[in-house]
Amino acid sequence: MTVSRKEDNMAPQKSTTPPGSVASGKNSVASSLSEVSLPELGDSKSRSSSQAASYVLGSSNPGTSMSGSLAETPTGSVRADSALSTSVTRSASPRCGSPAYFWRGIGDEQEIIFVKPLDPRFECALCKKILRYPSIMECGHHCCCGCMQELMRTEPRCPIDQAKVEKANFTTDRNLQKEIETLFVRCSFVSAGCTWTGYLKELQMHTEVCKYRSVVCPNECGANFEQRFLEGHLKSDCPRRVVHCEYCQDPIKLDELEAHFSDCRRFKIECTNCGTADIPREELQKHLDTECPEEMAKCSFFEAGCPFESKRKDLKAHITENLELHVDMVVMALQTCSDALEIHDAILERQSDRLIDVENQAAVLNKIHGYQMLWKIDNYANKMQEAEEGISVAIESPIFWLSRDGYRIQLSACLNGDGKAAGEYMSLYVSIVRGEYDALLKWPFSLPLTISLLDHNKNPSKRKDHHQVLRPNACVENMPFLKRPTSSRNPAFGLVRFIRLDKFKEFEYVKNDTLFVKVQADPKGILKL
Repeated sequence: MTVSRKEDNMAPQKSTTPPGSVASGKNSVASSLSEVSLPELGDSKSRSSSQAASYVLGSSNPGTSMSGSLAETPTGSVRADSALSTSVTRSASPRCGSPAYFWRGIGDEQEIIFVKPLDPRFECALCKKILRYPSIMECGHHCCCGCMQELMRTEPRCPIDQAKVEKANFTTDRNLQKEIETLFVRCSFVSAGCTWTGYLKELQMHTEVCKYRSVVCPNECGANFEQRFLEGHLKSDCPRRVVHCEYCQDPIKLDELEAHFSDCRRFKIECTNCGTADIPREELQKHLDTECPEEMAKCSFFEAGCPFESKRKDLKAHITENLELHVDMVVMALQTCSDALEIHDAILERQSDRLIDVENQAAVLNKIHGYQMLWKIDNYANKMQEAEEGISVAIESPIFWLSRDGYRIQLSACLNGDGKAAGEYMSLYVSIVRGEYDALLKWPFSLPLTISLLDHNKNPSKRKDHHQVLRPNACVENMPFLKRPTSSRNPAFGLVRFIRLDKFKEFEYVKNDTLFVKVQADPKGILKL
């Protein structure tokens, strides 16, 4: 089949191929299409986009999904999701002077208008409609693949020549299917003004974007119009279009705007007391509480004891007439407040003292981490100078617990050394302090204590902490130090030569005028109560 290049009259030439035969390579659709000029096809842009799409009508792969197309289907099956899976019937088309067909889908009806009169060989021998997935019978006639299934349920004979049909002897005519796919059609909305012309396989894709197709308003207002008018309808005509409230600027559907005004927070209303207009609804209460002259209000000196109450507009006269009385009330109120403040100050001072005690106790408790205490010695330079001058030889740590409900101990440090170690060593001592649970503890005290001076080096891997272990020797001579305390605390015992003072120059034990001493007990020796 060849197509001559004519603008107005494009009648097809008679085919020399007998019914049921396969077109040769020279007479194939592909060779015929090479003779078709682009102007004859109309909208070349739509055609090129259709060719680039994933559906290619007449594909040799029956398993390929071709949404919106006349896809290849194997013999004996029907693709229900194809665009041409719905029936196509013929009717007169006075507008174009050629046969018109209707493409009936679910819930819609689309007319197919062919550019040239439809060749009868493209009609199904059974349903007399355009062949859909054409199957060729032994006698050479064609019918739709779906019609062939219906035919095989009854007496399987060709409806034209009554030739018997064997199921195993009919096949899909793929070349004829390609010819049907490449029939030239006009847009179904040509009467509305669309000038598109293209292949039948491109019609569905074009219809989806055609600006002359009929659409329903997406806002569900019920309007039905051409696609090209949709934008204007949504902007200015649709009664359900979204607009912004002129008062609160919230987006509201136009048909719901009047109902929105009944509870809009910024809608202007009138005060029912004084008649003041243009008050935003959300500010009405503020107007009544502070501004409305007709609203009942208390005297400005109510807190001072004045019980007067009237409309706000009358308060000014009342205050002016009773100025002296109001001053007396204020003086009395101030005196009462002064007396109350003195009482509160006294209470606050007592509470402050109690708070300081609690903070001190909390500070001690916060230093307990398992079986250890970290003692921070700040203002080191001054304390070292006082030790060297003999003003304050020893300093003491907070009292801490070695375990919950366990031993209470306290450290003391002689920063410049004690006795014969003075000026060469730093000395550290431990005192056992009387506690609430001493009666339940094991005596004499025998827990080994590891005492450490911590290095401040910024690199943890380079720190060289100084450690010494203090192991109490529970002999008779040491009982005064290790026995259960009978007074507030026992005498101190410890490490006279804890660390040489010249070591402070080699390591960063003092930084920012601060050093840290850590004491840790061996948890294995802690008695669990």
